[in-house]
Amino acid sequence: MKNWEGSMRRHSTVLGLLMATSVTALASSASAQQSEPSAPAAAANEAAGLEDIVVTARRSSERLINVPVAVTALSAAMIERAHVTDLTQIAQMTPNLVVAAAGSGTGGSISIRGIGTSYLDPGVEQSVGVVVDGVPIGRGYFLSAAQFDLKQIEVLKGPQALFFGKNSPAGVISIASADPTPHLTAMARIGYETEAKERFAEAFVGGPISETLGYRIAGKYSKLDGWFKNVVPPGPSLAFPGFNTPGALYDEG
Repeated sequence: MKNWEGSMRRHSTVLGLLMATSVTALASSASAQQSEPSAPAAAANEAAGLEDIVVTARRSSERLINVPVAVTALSAAMIERAHVTDLTQIAQMTPNLVVAAAGSGTGGSISIRGIGTSYLDPGVEQSVGVVVDGVPIGRGYFLSAAQFDLKQIEVLKGPQALFFGKNSPAGVISIASADPTPHLTAMARIGYETEAKERFAEAFVGGPISETLGYRIAGKYSKLDGWFKNVVPPGPSLAFPGFNTPGALYDEG
């Protein structure tokens, strides 16, 4: 009788260990499946715009998720998809950013989180700094400048004097032009807008000069008839042609 009871206890212990091992293996397998997304899931995330964005908010290339600064980054694909042509359209895609253009079309004001400059004069320094390819442009006349052939736009919220110097107590809009490509690239297009009868043409060309040196030149021209007409002869309308000719020369050596 004692031998039978001892044998039953041993069988029960072995069975319990086997069941515990099976449960642990199943849990580990389920955890691995959850922690490692499948290739289709990763592709779906990339298609939804969840790609890994690299920013230069602190004067060095860092992943957006690791930057300890409130940054809104717009990639080249997002800029192209939204057809961003000036700073007012950037504000439509960025929370807490307000860009108010002056009625004359030559000035305006920028504010981030309610902090900004109230003067619309194009010669007034803005509380929100605008930096184009590392060059600060703080005056309001830049609001009406045409934007074209951009690589990325970063909107940094909060004081940025440490990395961008003066005139950035509210934040900084950092604009980066597209870089030269390792192969010959060119594009040209024209457009027409019916509301104010705007005509525009834009084009760029770029490519390698040598193994370490590349170039990229872009240009844009636009003109519109204006939103209203001056009835006093000779009465030109308040419409101004726009020009933009960014260029880049890059040396990897």
